[in-house]
Amino acid sequence: MHDILKVLKFGMPYLSRYWFRFSLGVFLGILFGLSNATIISATTLIFNRLNASEQVHYPIAPRMSKLGARALKPPTTTDELTWSVQQYTDPAMDAINAWSEVWLPIAGRPITWLQIIGGIMLLPAITLLRGGLGYASSYFMAWTSRMVMIDLKNDVFHKLNSLSFDYHDKSTTGDHILRVNGDTGALYGCLSLGLSDLIKEPITLLTVFCTLWYIDWKLTIISTIFLPACVLPTILMGRKVRRIAKEGIRGGVMQADVLVQNFANFRIVKAFGLEARQEKLLDETVRFESRQGLRAIRQKEMLNPIIETFSSMGVGIVLVYVIWSGQTTGNLIGFLTGLGIFYGPLKKLAAIHMVFQQCSAGIDRLMEISRLKPTVVDAPDAKPLREFRDKIEFRDVSFGYSPETAAQMLEAGGALHGDPTIMVHKNLNFTIPKGSKVGIAGETGAGKTTLLNQLFRFYDVIGGSIELDGVDIRKYKLADLRSKMAIVTQDIQLFDTSIASNIAAGRPDCTHEEIVEAAKKASAHEFIMAQPNGYDTMIGERGSRLSGGQKQRVSIARAFIRDAPILVLDEATASLDSATEAEVQAAIDKLSENRTVVMVAHRLSTLRRCDKIIVIERGVIVEEGSFDELLSKGGFFAASAAKQGITAASVAMEKAESNGNGTVLEPQGATA
Repeated sequence: MHDILKVLKFGMPYLSRYWFRFSLGVFLGILFGLSNATIISATTLIFNRLNASEQVHYPIAPRMSKLGARALKPPTTTDELTWSVQQYTDPAMDAINAWSEVWLPIAGRPITWLQIIGGIMLLPAITLLRGGLGYASSYFMAWTSRMVMIDLKNDVFHKLNSLSFDYHDKSTTGDHILRVNGDTGALYGCLSLGLSDLIKEPITLLTVFCTLWYIDWKLTIISTIFLPACVLPTILMGRKVRRIAKEGIRGGVMQADVLVQNFANFRIVKAFGLEARQEKLLDETVRFESRQGLRAIRQKEMLNPIIETFSSMGVGIVLVYVIWSGQTTGNLIGFLTGLGIFYGPLKKLAAIHMVFQQCSAGIDRLMEISRLKPTVVDAPDAKPLREFRDKIEFRDVSFGYSPETAAQMLEAGGALHGDPTIMVHKNLNFTIPKGSKVGIAGETGAGKTTLLNQLFRFYDVIGGSIELDGVDIRKYKLADLRSKMAIVTQDIQLFDTSIASNIAAGRPDCTHEEIVEAAKKASAHEFIMAQPNGYDTMIGERGSRLSGGQKQRVSIARAFIRDAPILVLDEATASLDSATEAEVQAAIDKLSENRTVVMVAHRLSTLRRCDKIIVIERGVIVEEGSFDELLSKGGFFAASAAKQGITAASVAMEKAESNGNGTVLEPQGATA
């Protein structure tokens, strides 16, 4: 019951959005449950009329006046209750008896055409009515559940998108897919099937029980004596099913992760011949998930034999009691019919309990997500950022990927210069004037890309501040801040849509003409027009149908159309060959005009055009200056440049050659 209430509590805000159809489904479900009493009553009525020697006026326990009963024996509490109910039901019984005299045949009397029609059509009509009510109730419940699932999928997807990078760094794509599809699908099945039966079957049980009680309350108590023996296994097995469901979800996540990683890294799988390894991994996860599924099936399927066994024992007791007490054949058949109907809903409710137990594991995961809050959010008093006017300034910026540990270090007083494996940045100070080009250099793992992540507020700094025009960027609205920046990365992120759609991602409200203009500026228009469908060409997952240079130029066109005053370049040409790099670099140079550029590069020759270069090592700034200044210092930057074949002497020689023939040459260096 606790899990049923938990599922309903979670789903009720969604169900209330479609209250009319939901209420209609509930109402029709109640009518369906009540309609089961007519099956029992009609069966009893017909069979009583077939045997003239057992003929009674109506198939309910013989009615007598309260006064007459008291004259025979002292009344019991049950007798008092029966008489009280009969005061309200007698008029209806009399009307049914009068109707049956006209429409139903009776043994020992001539049969009329009306009685022939009535005898043939009574049970089919009741069955049709009952079936129609059940169908309509199930349909409205399924429709409502489908709408709830749509809303829930959208909400879960929105929630995952709203969470900050610190959550996504710890989770997996397979887990996200299972939350959006698997967990919400479990709730849909629970609501569409379980909720419909949860309305209909308890009403059916109550209606049938009351009808049987009205026929013979002693027989009803005897026939349902084994009911607790059916309920206890249902509760115990339900708990096991819930534990199994959690393991099944874990198996589903592992399976989705294997699939995602396999196809996301398909070139590596093929190149290194990893097919057998990946197939083995998938086989292990599929078998693990299947084992959990079979365990759940064993628990669920065990319930039916248990319930059927005890219900059969109840039927046996009924037969013995009826023969001993001398009940009419009609009452016997009616009671057995009711008993058969009674244990059917009981089996369904036991199955519903299992469904809700399984769904409960998914609901726990959905509730876990709903409780999470993004760590990077707008401040309560966040203000709009209308334009970038002056400078970007990093003031004593410190950052670590372990906020709890870092906070403890800060409280200890100036301990941010501690273990470099905990702190990524320590008290960084530098300024980027508007319109300037600033390069960030350093060895792998120095925290260069992390610095850009902080500028975009993918993560918030834990010490100091990043200021835009003298205002901490945390005081600006997040959407406004990011709208002032465009990014081009080494790891090119493209969507499996058309080329035009990928370019328009920079500014969704742009026109097709603006898309074409941006592509031309990025030197992408020519290769786009050579594609089978031009700008409408689908480029495949992560742009798999385009070359590296083509993908990068689409990415640059996306940055062009955004037309942001701040351009961030994160190793934008690092993965390209020399010829392609020259083409892409020309497009980047055009994109950089009249913009503030923050450029991260491991290939140091690409930083030559920067006004200033910041060199970071182990989370601190070790050098800064222009390209030539840093080479002439002979420090950390010069040592790194020398490993790439770049020295002060080689640069001076290139300048001399350039002055001699008017050609500007790029420094020759090895790719790191």
